[in-house]
Amino acid sequence: MDYPHDDKLEKTLLATLLAHPEAVITVCPFLPPEAVYNARFRAGYMGIHALYGLHQPVSPTTVADKLLELQGKLYAQSGGLEFLQELSQNGVEPPLAAPRLAEAVRDHWLRRRQIDWADEVKKQAMDRGIPLDQRLTQARQGLHAIERESIVDGSTVSFKDSLDVYL
Repeated sequence: MDYPHDDKLEKTLLATLLAHPEAVITVCPFLPPEAVYNARFRAGYMGIHALYGLHQPVSPTTVADKLLELQGKLYAQSGGLEFLQELSQNGVEPPLAAPRLAEAVRDHWLRRRQIDWADEVKKQAMDRGIPLDQRLTQARQGLHAIERESIVDGSTVSFKDSLDVYL
């Protein structure tokens, strides 16, 4: 099965963040590194996200240095300094586009999480050793976790919109 993702979208987001480092503050608070599917782009974004967390400036050089510091394998996986510099020079989207791009990347990630969780619920449903109430509780907990991650602005889901009311 091919998970929902878009390499071009992820590359565009990374290029935008490298070309317009000021856009990092609009993306990093709600887009975790694991949301980026492509390993090369995830590695680059991990460097950006780490720098953001340390309140350090973002540039191809600082990202490459951070990846070397975190783990040399991440540096190689990211394509190295030359690739990061090329991305920053090709970042054609304006900085205001970064949140929209990040939200689309995040949506793909949440869809992948739902697919993974559906597979887990299916396995639990087939396991005759797990009582019904435990299966239902575990299914709700997984869905609640995904539901919480889908909230971007820090608000909460109202009770009337929650899974509990639906069930």
